[in-house]
Amino acid sequence: MAYPPPLPAVAVHALAIGHGERPSPLVEGIEFSVAPGEIFAIIGCSGCGKSTLLRTMVGLLPLLAGTVLLFGKKMVTVDCAGHGALTRNFSVLFQGGALWTDRTLGENVALPLLRRGGFSPKEVRDLVDCKLSLVGLGAYADFYPHEISGGMARRAALARALALDPPLLFLDEPTSGLDPVAARRLDRLVAELCSCQGMAAVVVSHDLAEIGGIVTRAAFLDANSGTMLDIGSPAALARSPHGAVREFFCENHANPQPEETVP
Repeated sequence: MAYPPPLPAVAVHALAIGHGERPSPLVEGIEFSVAPGEIFAIIGCSGCGKSTLLRTMVGLLPLLAGTVLLFGKKMVTVDCAGHGALTRNFSVLFQGGALWTDRTLGENVALPLLRRGGFSPKEVRDLVDCKLSLVGLGAYADFYPHEISGGMARRAALARALALDPPLLFLDEPTSGLDPVAARRLDRLVAELCSCQGMAAVVVSHDLAEIGGIVTRAAFLDANSGTMLDIGSPAALARSPHGAVREFFCENHANPQPEETVP
């Protein structure tokens, strides 16, 4: 018996994005889909609209035209009815991690569980321990964000994003500001989660060298033309017919990074 293929985790059709009180399109004609288990990147130079696209896809900004479908359901903005139900299908790792500084790592990871409700205190503790252990921070539940390194804080934020086992994860510049070792460790962790759990990931980055080793495909946004200029695998984009895309890949050529020597 033949089964229908699974729905894309994300499907974007003829999307136009912008921001501000009276936004004009920053980028138009955005088209792509992301399959379950795929790691998809949104790349381009600073100011091209990468983070605006992510915020539009998760409903924090209104779309100006087109549609965003998450697992076949149309995304709506935060102030629209039905947004809360859609957010059960995804989580977001915002730039910098955005941990609550007055709460321990364990308390940060527990927040999505407590907000969702339906978990006993023991279940919350067990899930917090599980997620922190998953990112290599099992011994740090009682630490505060200011007591750990930037790479550890970013992993703690990832543990919080994974608290409810979302099938889709959005990451906004996840390795920005991290040293190469911490960045590679976070990249490998995301790749393992997608491979083992079938989770889809959409990663926003201005630096292909930081994420090029784990990305399946990428969409290139161009500020000058206001379009999604090209889409494809990193290898295909490096040979793009568009000079702006080739120049970006040349400037962001992924040099080998040192392997991590500390567990």
